[in-house]
Amino acid sequence: MRTILIILIGLSALLNVLLLAIRQSVNVGPERPGSTASSVGPGPSKTMPAPGRGQRMNANILYSKDPTAFVANLRAAGVPPHIIRAIVTALLDEEYAGRELNITGVQAQGDWWHYQKQDLTTEQRLALLDLHREKTKRLQEILGPDMTSDWSLGQIVSPSKRALLETIEEDYGAMMAELSRQMTLYKLPAEQRELAMLQTARATDLAALLDARELTDYEKATSPIMAAILPNLRYFSASEPEFDALYAAEQEKEAARRDGSGITPAVEADWDRQLRTVMGDKRFTAYEASRIPEFQSLTELVARNGLPVDVVTNVYTTRQKLSEQSMKIGQDGGKTDADRAAALTLLAAETRNEITRTLGPDVARTYLQSANLWIQPVERGEAVTFFQSGWSSVRVVPPPANSKR
Repeated sequence: MRTILIILIGLSALLNVLLLAIRQSVNVGPERPGSTASSVGPGPSKTMPAPGRGQRMNANILYSKDPTAFVANLRAAGVPPHIIRAIVTALLDEEYAGRELNITGVQAQGDWWHYQKQDLTTEQRLALLDLHREKTKRLQEILGPDMTSDWSLGQIVSPSKRALLETIEEDYGAMMAELSRQMTLYKLPAEQRELAMLQTARATDLAALLDARELTDYEKATSPIMAAILPNLRYFSASEPEFDALYAAEQEKEAARRDGSGITPAVEADWDRQLRTVMGDKRFTAYEASRIPEFQSLTELVARNGLPVDVVTNVYTTRQKLSEQSMKIGQDGGKTDADRAAALTLLAAETRNEITRTLGPDVARTYLQSANLWIQPVERGEAVTFFQSGWSSVRVVPPPANSKR
């Protein structure tokens, strides 16, 4: 936590220094008539070389009225990309502020502590959208195709599009949040139409930026469905067909919740059968284990000790076998109570031995501290049943009516 705080303080200090340098450099030397300090318009395009080892960069020479040269100077000085993007965005925001005010016509009224309500018409919001697109296009032109943001989307979006994508989402997110805040709990038809208009415009801009595959994957990655799947993928490295099957199953669950049809055990079993068909028995077993807290912890323990991840599935299979065998032994009316008790004790011992062979003595010793919670009841002559939630249910098996005494 302390390290993160130091990094944030350092980045904040660097940004303050750069912004101060910009203000000072704008005021250094004579200005041409009509020029403005906040302009990001054309100007000298000379870029400055990076300082050599042991040399000190004069902050005043970083600034250039040519925004492309300014970005080049900042890069040469080693300024992180996301700070460069923040500086250029701030300069563009200042440049476009006057045009936004001309559209909205909103100025602070009354005392500073009074709430400033901003009610915009549909025409004003459309004009702001056009201005937003113009500003976003300029940001892309200034930053160039190799400028990426600090928000990595992995293989979904090409590096040349990430910064622009983030800007689109930030701007639309702010506009939708402002409109939703104005609507509060009660939404008039006109307000609902405005919100739908923003959503449509966002979709249009995303479709213009991303190709079909990028757009499909991005919509999946940012959907509520993905948020529901993501915890399960932390301990299960899904292939693309496996992920598509998981996503489709979660979509069906979400549809069932919305239409009120509900999710019955039979429906859950049908989805599991579909997943098993796609994954195969071994991979589906690994997926089942990955959803159980006990085996999530075991996965981390195994990783810390350099063991292959497959051993987790093997231990899960051993646990399932214990459950099946303990139930079978307990319900065997052909055995005496003493025979059943002896068989269950032997089963518990064999389970411990199998876990030790799979994990090795050191890791097994640590894992058995929790596993003994469901092994020891078997030693006491009980059967164990496990549920998908990861918790175990222990019950005493009554002797069958025809059991021998």
